[in-house]
Amino acid sequence: WSVKAGLSFESDVYKFNNPAIVLTSNALAVDATSYPGISKSRMVTRYIDMPVGFRWKTKDSKFSLGLSAVPGFAITGKHTGLKVKHTTNDGKYTERTPINGVINPLKCDVRMEVKVGVIKLFVQLPTMPVFNEDFEQKIYPIKFGFLL
Repeated sequence: WSVKAGLSFESDVYKFNNPAIVLTSNALAVDATSYPGISKSRMVTRYIDMPVGFRWKTKDSKFSLGLSAVPGFAITGKHTGLKVKHTTNDGKYTERTPINGVINPLKCDVRMEVKVGVIKLFVQLPTMPVFNEDFEQKIYPIKFGFLL
């Protein structure tokens, strides 16, 4: 077995089934009246992650198992927040709403990995919701996939 550590950048994009999503003081709300002609809305969060974990592998390195804690902190700025595109009689507009103070500034996920040959399967489960405790919706983004 071995210990591994790292540093990574994470960018998550949340697209909503109902395009009329706007950010209020404590919730994501459907508000088609304030923005007529909404075509889409999406939210972007970004984090710097510092994963630390354990990995066990066979002597020939064809099979390995890993378990990691993935703590991170939020980065806010121009390209994070809620973005709403809408059309009025005057033209097309894009409104950006910052998410400072709305999302949790820290996060900690648990990541499990299985590597067989050159393919690595992983699942990453959050231990904290995206939004802070004052927010109505509790979103826990589960990530899974494979790496070559």
